[in-house]
Amino acid sequence: MIPSMRPPRWALMTGLVRDAGGYLEKLRLLEGWLRGGMISGIVASTWEGELDKHPEVSLELARLGALVVESPEMDLVLPGSFLHQVRTIRAGLAMVPQGALVLRLRSDKCELAESDHSCFDLADSPARSPFSHSPAVFRNRMAVPGAQLLTPFFLVDQVFCALREDLWELCSYDLRLEIEGSEVIPEQMLYARPFLDRIEVFDLHFRMQRRLFGYPMAIWRHLRDGSLASPVFLEILAAWLQILDTHFRVGFRTVGPIDWASWSLETQLDAQDGDRCIGFSSAAVTLAFERDDWIGPLLSGQTVQDPTTRRLLEALERLQSGTQTPWHPGSASIPPQAEDLRRFYEAVLGPGGKLPVARAGRVRLGGAAPRWRIHGSP
Repeated sequence: MIPSMRPPRWALMTGLVRDAGGYLEKLRLLEGWLRGGMISGIVASTWEGELDKHPEVSLELARLGALVVESPEMDLVLPGSFLHQVRTIRAGLAMVPQGALVLRLRSDKCELAESDHSCFDLADSPARSPFSHSPAVFRNRMAVPGAQLLTPFFLVDQVFCALREDLWELCSYDLRLEIEGSEVIPEQMLYARPFLDRIEVFDLHFRMQRRLFGYPMAIWRHLRDGSLASPVFLEILAAWLQILDTHFRVGFRTVGPIDWASWSLETQLDAQDGDRCIGFSSAAVTLAFERDDWIGPLLSGQTVQDPTTRRLLEALERLQSGTQTPWHPGSASIPPQAEDLRRFYEAVLGPGGKLPVARAGRVRLGGAAPRWRIHGSP
């Protein structure tokens, strides 16, 4: 695209300074992009009084002509400071022009390389309808550095790039996942909300979700195998991969080619360290990836047709045709497939989830209470 015809590109730094050195280092990189015409401007969104604690950061922002937005810090705290994150993003977006592509980043806990400006090109592509009966949720695809496979909407949230209007849609104050969801992590609270009302299988998933990472290896393997044996979990996984293929770009950096003649999903699902599309982290005990060029070929049947792939594609076909596991959000009528999966999770991990359970004429809504607290409280 001719530079003069492309959407404006902005950088948005949000939250506490935390690491002044890291903040200044990222500003130096952004300055190069600014001088080179790769971005149009910089916005810093933080809390009132935060920059007074770090005058060196304040001076550097002023030198670069950055727009600074300060908001009063909220007392209500959710896991991962979800509300604080959303508040600073929305406050910063108010200073960004309509139709701009926005790189949102934190001053800490994220790396930014010179070549990462390619994320703007990744985000400058239209989103597509995931299913024939479901219109696209975003206008453009959102670029993120990485994601987890078996935990839908567990995407890296320290840095991402998207169209301003899509970020505005993403960053909502909707707290239903914290109240109605099971074992929801902050990344899911951010990314999943726009899709809950459009794709019903995700509502079912979050009411019964159990964490599929971080366990001892033997337990994790048992959870992986038991989940993949479930027809309803395969529908959830198929829907997740379809959303990734139509609404996201995963991975900012250039990757090597793939030998499709030997590429197998079952091989990728093995808990083995090594150079592969879907990597296994021994530290986190999870399957994660930083490239997405395998998703489209997998979903279109171009990879090795191992048994798991065939069952995944059958689940995708059910979703496309509208014959998937029946579920009405908020219903007390649990599909048998979901009941079987819930019982499996309870047998391995103990009670959990937030699907209703009928007992002696009463219905109990399972799961823990909301985890929010007031700032400064225990």
